[in-house]
Amino acid sequence: MTLKSSNSYSTLLISLRKYPQLTDEERVYLNAAALGDGPIIRQSLEDCESRFNVNCVDYMGRNALHLAVDSENMECVELLLDKVNFECAEEALLHAITKGSTKLVKVIIEHPNYIAGEDRIRRSGLNRDPFFRTDEKSQFSPDITPLILAAHYNSHEIIQMFLARNHTIARPHPISCQCSDCVTKQNYDSLKRSRSRFNAYRAMASPAYMALCSPDPIMTTFQLRQEMKKLAQVEKEFKVMDGGKCEPFIAVRRICHQLIDSPLSAKDETTFRYAHAGIRTRVVVICGPARYR
Repeated sequence: MTLKSSNSYSTLLISLRKYPQLTDEERVYLNAAALGDGPIIRQSLEDCESRFNVNCVDYMGRNALHLAVDSENMECVELLLDKVNFECAEEALLHAITKGSTKLVKVIIEHPNYIAGEDRIRRSGLNRDPFFRTDEKSQFSPDITPLILAAHYNSHEIIQMFLARNHTIARPHPISCQCSDCVTKQNYDSLKRSRSRFNAYRAMASPAYMALCSPDPIMTTFQLRQEMKKLAQVEKEFKVMDGGKCEPFIAVRRICHQLIDSPLSAKDETTFRYAHAGIRTRVVVICGPARYR
């Protein structure tokens, strides 16, 4: 047995230990979800025995709703949303976001069971910081919220959906912050803390997110870039961000140069009157990348 096949075999053994063995009925149920076979799913749910687990997962950790989202079968998605638990619905929602399916995301977050699950967690006080979650059932890290993931994919419509539901992205504390929360996280898992900070900043650098959340997206872009440049000197992960995550707005900087170098007509002055007599534009130029100076 080669080293490569040995590693694959070890991975399979870990997967088999991690996820409980499926019954024949559960295998049929998951396969039907993957194929988008509504009648078989309905029959499985109606004829299920006491041992049948509607929230069961395959060896890759995918539940039936996740598989139905993958097959993009709306009938199966709606059918399963009536039965699976909130954790399965959350996982499926994140998967729908990665697919960029606005319709599937809308169906999930507007389903009564999903809304009830959100309300139940909020009322019971179980909405704790996901940073300290230790389960590995999801393919996404615990700090990835639906809004953060939608911002990573720069999905304008999906971001708008979550903002309308009062979802927010908390700005990370400064790296040198010594508040009890930051100290606890740093001592608990410094790498995990750095990763969660990176994910948050990456989401905040989304052009779609900035356009929807900031009164001045252009200025916010360059201010965020300056902040990332400072972070890159301390946290190596942010060098990737500094390298280009804000680039979608960089083209605006060329327009700013033109505004400084060329006199504006009366019509242009009306159009750009929010520029505060050129001060805002000059700040953008100062904050921008050197190669455009």
